[in-house]
Amino acid sequence: MLRIDNTSRQEYDNYLMSLANAGFQLYDNNIIRDNYFATYIRDSLLLQVYYTGHDKTARIVADPKTALYHRKNDIIYTKICDTTLYQMELDFRNIDCGMCYIIQCADGSFFIVDSAHMFSVNDHNRLYDLLCRLTPEGRKIIISGWFFTHAHQDHIAMFMNFLNAGFENYQIERLYYNFPSLDIPDAEKWKESDKETMREFYQLIEKHSEIPVVKLHTGQRFFVRNLEFEVLATHEDVYPGSLSYFNDSSTILSMTVDGCKTLFLGDANYTECTILVARYGSYLKSDIVQVAHHGYNGSNVGIYFCADAKVSLYSAPLKRYEDGKSTAANKVVHTLSNEIYVAENGTTALKLPYTPGSAVVYPKEIMIITNPE
Repeated sequence: MLRIDNTSRQEYDNYLMSLANAGFQLYDNNIIRDNYFATYIRDSLLLQVYYTGHDKTARIVADPKTALYHRKNDIIYTKICDTTLYQMELDFRNIDCGMCYIIQCADGSFFIVDSAHMFSVNDHNRLYDLLCRLTPEGRKIIISGWFFTHAHQDHIAMFMNFLNAGFENYQIERLYYNFPSLDIPDAEKWKESDKETMREFYQLIEKHSEIPVVKLHTGQRFFVRNLEFEVLATHEDVYPGSLSYFNDSSTILSMTVDGCKTLFLGDANYTECTILVARYGSYLKSDIVQVAHHGYNGSNVGIYFCADAKVSLYSAPLKRYEDGKSTAANKVVHTLSNEIYVAENGTTALKLPYTPGSAVVYPKEIMIITNPE
């Protein structure tokens, strides 16, 4: 990636013209407030070029290894069901983190966000069982997209188990993520166990090369059935700052369904959240927010003021949720939200677009004994 500071919108436009003159084809573009994004392709090379107005900075990202995402006009589907967002209850008995969200699209297929930790030992089976129950009888399970916010074990490990389990009658159409390289500066500060899991993840993806991988870049707007996504930030926005704190490598997505917006923050910490607030401000306004880092909330409180979401989702055990209530960010979440759902309490279903008070919480499947005799 090339970052150019103290530049102008005119210089950015001039560069886009030079790309066209050099034979690059405009694949897609997007504008969010005073931020301008363009995706160009030539042969097997993708260039993501964008200009951010608040800091007068341009970034040029060269990516030779990505599949192309779908634009709005690329999508054809037949509606057979309501669109529903599920916050999955995970097994927190041996680990206090992990998150998995499932969105059932209007055609019955699924877009999945992250997965559970390897210590949630049976959750890949529970996820498969849930997909089976939600899929109309006689139909194949279609996972139209599986997105990973970042490569920590509690977000990718159960996906790996899912892929290795030998389940039948399912298909994954695309994977979506953008992980930093293992050899970037400060990577030596990451946990060795996390780096080993990333290596295993990449080996598994190579083994399943039939599944296209879309490497996401900031500003891209992509469509999965009736879901519209915008990529608001990736680890590339932190550069040249340090990524020694791995949670700030999270890819941030905004999802819109019939005007209803859900903000997926992953484990974004203070650095990324500060970038989001400065760049987008009130554009971050959302109906539903996934609270960053399971409620540990080292994030900038401004992100929750900007999101101003009336529904907040905590993928966390109750103890972790209760212990974190006193942090500044969680206080803001509780002040602004009318409805809060914690994953340990049971899988929660929210029909989209969301009507206040209409969430359904399924009976708990996992019993956690907090004070054994």
